[in-house]
Amino acid sequence: MFEGKQVTAVSLRTALCFEYVSNGSLHKYISDQKTGLNWHTRYRIIKGICEGLKYLREGLGYPVMHFDLKPDNILLDNKMMPKIADFGLSKLFGEENTTRAMSA
Repeated sequence: MFEGKQVTAVSLRTALCFEYVSNGSLHKYISDQKTGLNWHTRYRIIKGICEGLKYLREGLGYPVMHFDLKPDNILLDNKMMPKIADFGLSKLFGEENTTRAMSA
């Protein structure tokens, strides 16, 4: 009760959940000569990155620009498939050609 009125309090908590990518970042594989990748794996990684960027640009109904794409921000799962990560600097481009900052 507050000033004779019933008050309901609701506590909301937000959590971000991410897929676990067991092979870490692409940076690890291109900076250490001991962990070299065969050509088939390299091709699949490059193709996967390109498909991911195309999806961000064309597949959502509004383009998303990453603005910080680098080997540290490409994560590799247990099948060495790339996942684009770290959207902290990315921008959403709407129909009005305005930008909105987005972070995850």
